Amino acid sequence: MAAAALGRCLLSGFRGNSRLAFSSCRRAASQSLPVRCSVALTARRGYSSSGGGADCLFAKSHEWVRVEGKTATVGISEYAQDKLGEVVYVELPVVGTEVEKGDQVSVFESVKAVAEVYTSLSGEVTEVNEELENSPNLINDEPFGKGWLAKLQVSNADEEVADLMTHEQYEQYIAQGDV
Repeated sequence: MAAAALGRCLLSGFRGNSRLAFSSCRRAASQSLPVRCSVALTARRGYSSSGGGADCLFAKSHEWVRVEGKTATVGISEYAQDKLGEVVYVELPVVGTEVEKGDQVSVFESVKAVAEVYTSLSGEVTEVNEELENSPNLINDEPFGKGWLAKLQVSNADEEVADLMTHEQYEQYIAQGDV
């Protein structure tokens, strides 16, 4: 993974200039220093979503969940995929894995960065989107449809969904530019 040489880029936590952050990562990588990059996902003027994901809940780290009973489908937001650029590789979670809220469940490699994806809910991975292995671009083309990542049998949804945002709240969150 060529982008991995630049470090692992997180979808949240950095509020600076992404070009500056990436430049620092390149410089450190060229000197064979261990690096962990963060890419700013700040809202650009005029950004608007396609309106997809109205039935989803969102984390500040730009993952979405669609809860139906005890099953939650997980993916990344349209905003996140837009900032990542063309996704070229997806490391899927393993079916049967127990995950806790906040655990890393996947890694995406794009033409711009490598991004870790975290789960917003606790549970067991019951299904993964195997289509992403051969067509990772589905994340860019249909982030709320065919670009879903995994399904979880949730164990604590009632408490954990309280920390998530509705679609409208998420749109307001990214519009503030404080992401």
